[in-house]
Amino acid sequence: MNESEMNKQFAANASLDRDRMRYVNALFNGTSNTKRQRLYQEFGYPLNLTFDDFFRAYSRNAIANAAVNRMVDGCWEDFPDVYEGDQTKDATQQTDWDKRVNKLLKRCWKQIKGADKRNLVGRYSALLIQVKDNRTWDKPVDKIVTARQKEKALVKLIPVWEAQIEPVTYNEDQSSENYGDVTMYSFTEIPVQQQAGGQPGRIINVHPDRVIILAEGSDDGRLYSGESMLAAGFHKIMDSEKVSGGAAEGFFKNASRQLNFNFSAKTNFSALAKALGVSESQLSEALDGQVR
Repeated sequence: MNESEMNKQFAANASLDRDRMRYVNALFNGTSNTKRQRLYQEFGYPLNLTFDDFFRAYSRNAIANAAVNRMVDGCWEDFPDVYEGDQTKDATQQTDWDKRVNKLLKRCWKQIKGADKRNLVGRYSALLIQVKDNRTWDKPVDKIVTARQKEKALVKLIPVWEAQIEPVTYNEDQSSENYGDVTMYSFTEIPVQQQAGGQPGRIINVHPDRVIILAEGSDDGRLYSGESMLAAGFHKIMDSEKVSGGAAEGFFKNASRQLNFNFSAKTNFSALAKALGVSESQLSEALDGQVR
């Protein structure tokens, strides 16, 4: 082993040691609080957040749901128009290209908005492009066929959640300009809402030509570098559930712990016991039974 190879090996070992330390620190600490190293565990916070955590919060927590939907509805209050020409000049009239593109996108904005919403919940989302090119989805798009059909080649756009699509193969050729790019995706057709029910769903491979990825915060262009909108405030979402749930549970327990009866000084307990068919010594239990 020459000096260059030894340096590479040392660098690899150092990187591995750092990864191990980060893993152990996250496993036992989960926080930078050195005094209380199990703070996350004590509070019930998950050490690693997954798509299931984000989707559950969006589906079941009103605050998380409102945060995502208000953001999406505000951004998509109006659907945009696309114009051809110089960016520094305002378009004064639509060209034929403008008319065709805007007519095409008019039926796609709802799906694009849906993909944007899914991207805010998870780390990334995707739009699947279904086109009429007589090829299976694991093959590249036939650009000759679609070019002849123009905008009629697009059948529809399909917005999908992070849990429905994931990369399965990458370009591993380090001499390629596309090194590290995804070369094939795996798509689960069954909706996320139905996956928990164990319903069967087809899993098919999809070529990158047919996929548009949305990954907010992914500056390096990689899917898993995306950031969920709910990640930073996830602990606060859990805190709100603890407060509201704890308050409701506490109210229920306090309300059901004991019963108090108020009687006037003129109350005839003998007559009341006789009406309930019990002796005066059993009157308390009989009243409890009537109320409960």
